Amino acid sequence: SSSSSSSSSSSAMNALRLRGFVLFRTGMSEMLNNARRIPATYPLVFGATVASIKTAGSDYAAQRYVEGAVEIDKRRSLVFFLWGLLYLGGVQYFIQVRLMTQYLFPRAAAFIAQPLQRKLVDRAGQLTVAKQVGIDMFIVHPFTFFPLFYQVKAFVEGTCPKEALQRCWRNWGSDLRALWLIWIPAQTFNFAFCPVWARIPFVAVVSSVYTVILSTTRGAPASDNAHKRH
Repeated sequence: SSSSSSSSSSSAMNALRLRGFVLFRTGMSEMLNNARRIPATYPLVFGATVASIKTAGSDYAAQRYVEGAVEIDKRRSLVFFLWGLLYLGGVQYFIQVRLMTQYLFPRAAAFIAQPLQRKLVDRAGQLTVAKQVGIDMFIVHPFTFFPLFYQVKAFVEGTCPKEALQRCWRNWGSDLRALWLIWIPAQTFNFAFCPVWARIPFVAVVSSVYTVILSTTRGAPASDNAHKRH
């Protein structure tokens, strides 16, 4: 009788453990599924969060590991955090997701959804990708991205907007060459293969490298850059 009672108690405990494991696995699965839906459900918030953290992190890496700084320039880090949050996560979302896919190129999402074999023969879709890359690389970045970047930098540093604009045009050629080297192939892939909601997160990931370059070459305060030139 004692043995039977012990066996019954053990079976009950095993059943409880099994039930607990099943509930835990179900809960984790549901939580992961909800997490996977966040980027597509809240693309603006997700993109801005990823872009701001990534941009500030890339600046930190540039200061600490590329330049070998012992003390991090927090004002400079603030420039890149705000830049990631407001421009990369906000303005760029409006241009690349809203403007391009909903108004300028409403067939863009349909081309992205096609299998590779269909993409290779879809000349109209390929032209749509090329137009998006052209607008982004030869209109948006030269006349919006860089002028705004230098103005945000000047605002945080407390320098004159006119001087910021002059620095922008002075560095324009070299800035664009560095930009195009990385971003023409990257954006071609982005506009051809990434789901619309993933455009800004993709940009944030790729720009980890580009932001280190931008931070190293243009992140230091204007006075520091002037001393370096002399």
